[in-house]
Amino acid sequence: MRSLIVVALAAIAAAQDTNTTSSAASSSSNVQSSSVAATSSSSASPTTSSASASVVTVAQDGTGQFTAINAAIAYAQNSGYPTVSVLPGTYSEALTIQGTQTVTIAGPSATSYAGNQVVVAAAATGGVVSFNTQKSTGVTFKNVNVTNTLSPAGGKAPAVNMYGMNMAFYNCALVSTGTGAYTASFGTTLLYNSYIEGTDKLFYNYITLYVYGSTIVPTASSASIFYSQGYQTGGVWYNSSIVVDSSTVQQKPGLTNSYVYLAQPNANYTDAIFRNSNLGSLIAPTGVRTTVCNYVAIYGEFENVGAGAMSSSNAASRIAACDQSLTTSQLSSFTIDQLFGHGFSGYSSYDTTWIDSKALQSIQSSDAAQVASASSTNSLSSSSSSDNSTATSSQLSTTSSAGASAVTVAPTSAQFSDVGAAVQYAQNSGIPSVMVMAGTYSAVTISGTQTVTVVGPTASAVSGNQVVITSGGTGGSLAIGSSGAKGATFRNLNFTNTAASGVGPAVSMRGINMAFYGCALVSSAQGVYSASYGITLLADSYVEGSDKLFYNYPTVYMFRSTIVPTASSSSIIYSKGALIGGVNYNASLVVDSGSVAAKSGLSTSNVYLATPNGAFGYLTAIYRNTVLGGLIASSGVYSTSCSVATNFGEYGTTGAGSYSSNAASRGSASCDYQLSSSQISAYTIDQVFGNAFAPYANTDTTWIDSSILSAIQSADAVQSSSASSSAPSSTSASGSASGTASASASTSSGASATCATPTPSATLVVSHNATTCQYPNVTAAINALPNDNQPYTISVMAGTYTEQLSITRNGKVTLIGETTFANDYSQNQVTIQFSNGQLTSAGKDESTPVINAKKTNDNSGMAIYNINFVNTYPQTANTAALAADFYGANIAAYGCSFVGFQDTLLANKGTQLFSNSYIEGSIDFIWGFSTAYFHQCYIATNTPGACISAQSRTAGTISGFVFDSCYITYTSTYGNSFGLSYLGRPYDNFSTAVYMNSFIDKNINAAGWNVWSTGSPQTSNVTFAEFNNTGPGSWQSSTARASFATNLTTTQASQYSLSSWIGDTSWIDMTAYDHAPSFNWTATSTAGSGSSTNPSGSTSTATVNAHPDSGTEPSQYAVLVSANGDVNGSYSNITAALASLPSDSTNQTIFIYPGTYTEQVPSINRPGPVRIVGYTQSSPGQSYSDNQVTITFARGLSVSPLPVGHSDAETATVSTASNRISFYNINIINSDNLDGSEASYVTLAGSIYGNDIGFYACSFNGWQDTLLNGATAGYQYYESCYIGGAIDFIWGYSKAYFKGCTIGAKRASSAMTAQSRASSSAIGGYIFDQCLFTAAPDATVDLTNAVYLGRPYSAYALVVVKNSYIDKVVNPSGWKIWSATDPRTDYITFAEYNNTGPSNWENNVAARQAFGNATLLTSDTYPLQSVMDSTTWIDMTYWSSIVTPQPSTATAPSTNITVSGNSTYNGTAPPSGALIVSQQPIAGQTVYGTIQDALNAAPTSSKTNATIFIYPGTYEEQLIVNKSGTTIFMGYSAATDDYSQNQVTIQQSYGVDTQGTGSDVDAATVYATGNYFYAYNINFRNNNGTQQDIASLGFAVKSSKYAFMHGCQIYGNQDTLYISGSMFTVKTYIEGNIDFIFGGGAGYFLNTTIAPNEDGNSITAQKRATNTTQAAFIFDQCSIVPATGVDASGWNNVSLGRPWDNFAQVVYIDSYLSSIVGAGGWDIWSKSSPQTDGVTYGEYHNYGPGSSTCGRASFSEQLTDAEVVQFQLGNFFLTTSWIDFSVVDVQPFTPGIGSAPAGCVTSSTVSSSTASGTILSTSSASLVTVYTTKTYTSNQVASITVSNGATTSTSVFVVTENDGTTVTPSPVLKTSIIKATSFLTSTLIEAPSTVTVKSTETVLQTVYASGKASTIKTTQTTLATSTVSGQAHDYPVYTYRPVDFKLYAKSHSRQGYNHNLCAFDLNAESSHRDEQRRDAVDCLLDHHAESDQHYKHSLCVGSRCDQDDLAEAEHKHNLCHIVQDNNQEDYHHL
Repeated sequence: MRSLIVVALAAIAAAQDTNTTSSAASSSSNVQSSSVAATSSSSASPTTSSASASVVTVAQDGTGQFTAINAAIAYAQNSGYPTVSVLPGTYSEALTIQGTQTVTIAGPSATSYAGNQVVVAAAATGGVVSFNTQKSTGVTFKNVNVTNTLSPAGGKAPAVNMYGMNMAFYNCALVSTGTGAYTASFGTTLLYNSYIEGTDKLFYNYITLYVYGSTIVPTASSASIFYSQGYQTGGVWYNSSIVVDSSTVQQKPGLTNSYVYLAQPNANYTDAIFRNSNLGSLIAPTGVRTTVCNYVAIYGEFENVGAGAMSSSNAASRIAACDQSLTTSQLSSFTIDQLFGHGFSGYSSYDTTWIDSKALQSIQSSDAAQVASASSTNSLSSSSSSDNSTATSSQLSTTSSAGASAVTVAPTSAQFSDVGAAVQYAQNSGIPSVMVMAGTYSAVTISGTQTVTVVGPTASAVSGNQVVITSGGTGGSLAIGSSGAKGATFRNLNFTNTAASGVGPAVSMRGINMAFYGCALVSSAQGVYSASYGITLLADSYVEGSDKLFYNYPTVYMFRSTIVPTASSSSIIYSKGALIGGVNYNASLVVDSGSVAAKSGLSTSNVYLATPNGAFGYLTAIYRNTVLGGLIASSGVYSTSCSVATNFGEYGTTGAGSYSSNAASRGSASCDYQLSSSQISAYTIDQVFGNAFAPYANTDTTWIDSSILSAIQSADAVQSSSASSSAPSSTSASGSASGTASASASTSSGASATCATPTPSATLVVSHNATTCQYPNVTAAINALPNDNQPYTISVMAGTYTEQLSITRNGKVTLIGETTFANDYSQNQVTIQFSNGQLTSAGKDESTPVINAKKTNDNSGMAIYNINFVNTYPQTANTAALAADFYGANIAAYGCSFVGFQDTLLANKGTQLFSNSYIEGSIDFIWGFSTAYFHQCYIATNTPGACISAQSRTAGTISGFVFDSCYITYTSTYGNSFGLSYLGRPYDNFSTAVYMNSFIDKNINAAGWNVWSTGSPQTSNVTFAEFNNTGPGSWQSSTARASFATNLTTTQASQYSLSSWIGDTSWIDMTAYDHAPSFNWTATSTAGSGSSTNPSGSTSTATVNAHPDSGTEPSQYAVLVSANGDVNGSYSNITAALASLPSDSTNQTIFIYPGTYTEQVPSINRPGPVRIVGYTQSSPGQSYSDNQVTITFARGLSVSPLPVGHSDAETATVSTASNRISFYNINIINSDNLDGSEASYVTLAGSIYGNDIGFYACSFNGWQDTLLNGATAGYQYYESCYIGGAIDFIWGYSKAYFKGCTIGAKRASSAMTAQSRASSSAIGGYIFDQCLFTAAPDATVDLTNAVYLGRPYSAYALVVVKNSYIDKVVNPSGWKIWSATDPRTDYITFAEYNNTGPSNWENNVAARQAFGNATLLTSDTYPLQSVMDSTTWIDMTYWSSIVTPQPSTATAPSTNITVSGNSTYNGTAPPSGALIVSQQPIAGQTVYGTIQDALNAAPTSSKTNATIFIYPGTYEEQLIVNKSGTTIFMGYSAATDDYSQNQVTIQQSYGVDTQGTGSDVDAATVYATGNYFYAYNINFRNNNGTQQDIASLGFAVKSSKYAFMHGCQIYGNQDTLYISGSMFTVKTYIEGNIDFIFGGGAGYFLNTTIAPNEDGNSITAQKRATNTTQAAFIFDQCSIVPATGVDASGWNNVSLGRPWDNFAQVVYIDSYLSSIVGAGGWDIWSKSSPQTDGVTYGEYHNYGPGSSTCGRASFSEQLTDAEVVQFQLGNFFLTTSWIDFSVVDVQPFTPGIGSAPAGCVTSSTVSSSTASGTILSTSSASLVTVYTTKTYTSNQVASITVSNGATTSTSVFVVTENDGTTVTPSPVLKTSIIKATSFLTSTLIEAPSTVTVKSTETVLQTVYASGKASTIKTTQTTLATSTVSGQAHDYPVYTYRPVDFKLYAKSHSRQGYNHNLCAFDLNAESSHRDEQRRDAVDCLLDHHAESDQHYKHSLCVGSRCDQDDLAEAEHKHNLCHIVQDNNQEDYHHL
């Protein structure tokens, strides 16, 4: 490697010498020495090894702090050091930068890169310098050379793999021996005075790069310097861009490469600009490599020099290839600030302050000089070009007089006769104007993005325009085709659409900076101006249409224009906003100084100024200084409800339709407000455009005609100066109510490096990683807000902020915290905390809150979304520590959390709303004087003995607190003494507090309410009321509420509804208000709560924990529970029954009738014992299998991190807290996250505290932490129970004994138990006796050897497994440590005794001993009596009769799934709630233009399905569907049961080289990685061609995931469909060629057409990890036929499959096999590696010409009825619950379906020229010892006639491949059964019989077998035959001569396995290259076979592995190119 580095450095030096001749670059060649070197010199050469405060040093000799650069960078970033100084040397390491902090890596200063003394060199496929986070910012390299020494044979070998913003390389060299020297995935980078060398595609992937003063050296011919593509996000395309400025492109000395291209698009949306650079002769004449000029690619040159620069000699070929000669105006878009300012979304910034100041000055000075010296005209005239893209009517005229500044259009005698063609030419050629002569022209579509002006003849008014552009359809007379369009201007043109109905736009607009001056837009239909995002100015223009004149998503400013609606009851604007990046943006129309009038001759009336498209349409419509005629409706706007999402206002309007003429009908009555002068200031033209849809927002107005802009600004100034200030205030829009904030709502795209003062309605962003114009904390953002009475939004990114907030400004402030679940507080990611407490006697309560909002002078209000406010001051007596203090009107908190102790939340004065929020405290923790409404709030008391609320009301006023639909409970810190808290106490005599429709837990005292104090009760005039509450603490008939409390009637309660109590609710975000929270406050309502007829608990029941007498009849005095209270005298839920039990020491029984009870049972806590019996028809407590009572509830808690004040236990479905409680025959389920879709999310079924708790025949089911044994000093007993879960699902601290239980695991790599003890003498521990450890019935993955018995929750954990059956799911090591960094094994007791099963200790001694922390006991030292405190409380009825449970048997029962679905349904209408995708707008619908846009907009919660309905069209997209829950694609179809009539296609053309380093799934058109994916009537197509070794996947499904398809089509070629998870298809079509259905997953294809499009290939390539893995491909009632449209005549060699490994499993059942299927049916993997030893290749009752069993491969089999049962649908998948049977109307097979193919009549005769065969059979049977020797020689031919009697024989063969060498193996016993005696010397034709042929032999000598034992020595010669394209060819088996093989050993420590990789000699003679390749492959296979058990461990280490990595790596082992990359799920399929 060192020699390669030396060569590279020599080349750099030579290039540097050559570069001095460059006139273009030399002007800047000295910049680096003065500016860059100087900046690094201070840190380049430290004199000592100790770091200064700012420098970390690296030296190879150990004199620095570090010897490795990687470690130094990590340390510097983590420690805040800005510089890493690297001393001279070659550092052989790849640098992966993990952090996001700014850092500079500097070598010693040098005058040029050739003199650099630091080289970083490595062979790294991922890049020598790479970034591990997309948030990297400001990483700078100075004087460092980076070399990738990898030799990838044409593949990628990046020197730098970039990701992040503000990256820079000064005076560096980037050298690669492959392609992609600089590869980037988004971000912005400067390369300054540097050197870049590589073979091809030097700048690759997603680039935003400025290269200055540098040398670029491509080393291959026909290479491309820039090869990239754009990227789409949020519905917007962003360009990949490179600007090469003042640089040199040249050959490497000694090379003669040529035809190098400046750029080549990998796809659309790319920019490549070369300016002032020296382009050598190696540049191709066309400059760039492209065949079609595309509007989304900009390639240009400016003032370049050199033989390769644009010149008169090559200009024609350049322009034809889309390489433009740029003007100075065009060049202005490609300055360094403009380039970076238009980078990819999330990475763009105009800020250049991060660039070295001298370097920046050099760049800017050079660019200014270039522009100054440039010619003012283009170097090319338009007459030198021809337009190849226009129609024949638009040919260029040779007599044109137009210069380079304009293109002319006229009906005749001009350059063009078509306006659209002229515009396209102008944009491609850099011509700024299109002059249109008088006439009428057809519709125009503008596809380019370049600035252009289209001008008609000058006219004094619109009426005088002479140019008409007309159409009659829905597309528009003018259509802008690109969302990237910018700066299109139209003057003196009329656009007319003659459509008479529907939507018929005159203009269909999108893009930025669009302008119409003196134009007319006229349509006879609706939507005359229809827009899809962007900003437009209409000045001095005319707009006429019937209805909805401005439609869809406009942002329009109209000035001095006339609007003419022609239909009554129409709307001028009908529109709505859009949610982009989690922020809602308003559609906007401002009409300034114009008029709205009726058309002459029409009597139009009742016209609305605006109508929102939806109740909360996010729409702004402002009319200012405009004359509104009498046609305007009296209400002004049409609005059914006033919303914060709409802004309708008028300012200075006049006329009969104005506000002043209709004031009574406007204002709050219609939401149309009269604006004040301060309010109208928010709607100036710059503010309107600055608040447009992201990312089009831009306050820049320099693009507007200066005279028009001046007139607008002057008019607005006059309006403001003359305005009255008495107008009522308006309601203005705020940020999104969704709670998911984007990085920025409206970032200005201006180029200023400083942040402007926020503008009204702007969004300020707060982030711990604040970038330019963001704020590091919330206080800074608040302080930045101007005090202008205007609304602002502050978006807070995830993190914990320690600060106190004060908000006192006038004008609404909205705070939005980042969250993944906006519905409530449970998944908030933003916490603002502070620690401040004051004695209540000090009167300083209001100095303590974390947030203090005091809005005393205005009613603008405030809104807060999804933020936690925590006062961390410790609990102290008589000390207030407030989380919040809210003072003012219209303040709302949605999904927030307020946590403290005393006085947590002060609802001070005003009107406030708290919705879906969490409030926690101890004393009077909700208090104040306001009118406050608490809706769906979780209110938790953390300390007993105090009150929740303390409200104060002044006599004669209305205020108070209403708690509606809340959950009133306690926290885990509350303790076990309940009934000690109160709902409230009176802060004064008029206090008001009402609780209604809420759940009130047992912590609330029976009296409910308390007095203020004994000496001052203050209860005389209070209103303390309750209504319709449930729960044990609610108002009960059996208990006495406080005398001053009121139980409201329905009529009385109605006055406390939201609208009745709050009044005006227009300020409330009703969308957020109506969100469904994660908790359920209604689950515990009883049938007769508060009724005097409720049954009460008995005072005497059965003796303590006695065994129930019956499972079907309740015992005497039992409290009854039945579903819906159906049984007389019963409760309808368990909660109510428990609440009815007396609080005494009596024994109580609850008997539960059959049913499912959905409730979270409050913790059982009473002095006496409780027995709860579930109905069962079996003996109570004996078996859980027949249980008929289920308690289920869905509640989970994210523990990453655990929220403050919360614990796992609060999620439990059933909880206990007291002693002597027993349960019988009850299923307990926590249904939340049962599929494990949400990580780090606990869902307990049981939380068991207390002592002497028993469960008998019960079932617990959850995912993580299913069963908590919580009491540290308690004892528990579980008998004959089932406990299922995934992660640590039996955990805790108690001493628990499990007898005869089944423990069911669901997840690989996890432990079943996690036990903790405080010490070795502590009580806790788990004893499992006669238990079964196995896979859960609902496990969805194969768990063989993948689960562990336990891991230590503490270092004293104790778990004993004895007398139990340990199934194969348990890993051989049995147990595992807690974690690699925290093993916790010091004092653990993990013990086993007398267990059985495949994973017991005795069967896995080595692995158990290797674990080293478990013990095999020699005797049972943990009997029940010694383990438990006593056994008197344990029900021992069945103790002695318990039998250890056993795993289910492997033989599958015949499981017949009966389907009754219907595949014919309405596929033309989207289901309710679906997101709609359409390529055309749909009236009244929100439509997404791409499927990706819809996916982006889909709900992220795994609990909500994302249904996407797609209208007809072909969608060019490549999608990764990664939603954690369910995603549904529904294609529009009028024939849902016929895939051939599908109308929706998703397609792309990307292929992956299967011999490269990428992943096959990278090529998939759709890759399903989320949990569940469903597709209906969709075509998935990969159009990549049929190139060899190119994977072209149409669809892929990830491991452990599920995909369902109905009526779909999947097209590809090699590797069409990849299945790693589970997939089911019905009535679907799949087409491809090589292994086109492949993978290691489970696929079931029902009534599906399998269509090969080539002969000679295998349909399937399946694999399984083991012979027990639940995976296979099942083809049930399918058709195997040639692909549609393919000529398959002569095809006869398609294989049903070949084995990807030795355990492949594929079965065809009752399927039609056409004649294309070969006689053998199946194929081996390869000659050198057949992989057929353990395959299951089965066929059952197939039919058709290809179904004949004669000649089938020996390793295939015809299945019997008994054998095929295991492949029935019900047996095949572990669960079928994910299959949508509602559309399945084809009955899956049952054994006996169809009939077996006819038998075979065989004649085995082969002519021989050298020998004949004779066999003698006798009647006596004997043992024959056979030696079989196989000698391979070349080109020998032999034939023989073999005739057999009824003989059964078994043979073993050994193949020896050495030429001429005979190897004789040991004797093999061969049994011959001879039933007849015959002597045959001629061919015998056998009678018809069934013969199974396992192999074919050619015998070269006569064999005479008598009836006695004899030895037969047989020599065999094998002739290799292959069939290619239908023709047979004989190939001799060559004698291999010795080859010089190189052996590379890669040692892997895991399991002690060395994986050897072999390579063949590339220098050998070509005639033997193939043989050597085969030997290399054989070598690898041999090494692979050495240790198959440990093969997978050699691939990756620890967490870097996943199942698909292993699967795909094995698939690719034939080339032995195994890439260890955790981020790639799959590897190439070869």
